[in-house]
Amino acid sequence: MNNTRERLRIAVQGLAEGSESLSDRLKGAFEALLPLRSDDFSIPKLKSEFESIMFAAHRRQTLDESLEIMSEEDMQLIARYIVTLFEHATIIENGGKPF
Repeated sequence: MNNTRERLRIAVQGLAEGSESLSDRLKGAFEALLPLRSDDFSIPKLKSEFESIMFAAHRRQTLDESLEIMSEEDMQLIARYIVTLFEHATIIENGGKPF
């Protein structure tokens, strides 16, 4: 889970600290998560959260095309999902239960 959580941390940090548009920051977050697979998440809820995030990234042929069709509200929601997934993964890594 260490590499998984580190990738999530990079995604969240880019969302929080970037000065670019939300679309550009979300693209960076997606790119940080691309090496991960749903099997990297052993808990079904986390696996499901990850799959939902990645589905949004792959709605079209390319990541740029997928981002183009997203509304600002959709992008904000996906960004919140990424932050929540990071929080849940961190809690689990520290021996707690996320829900």
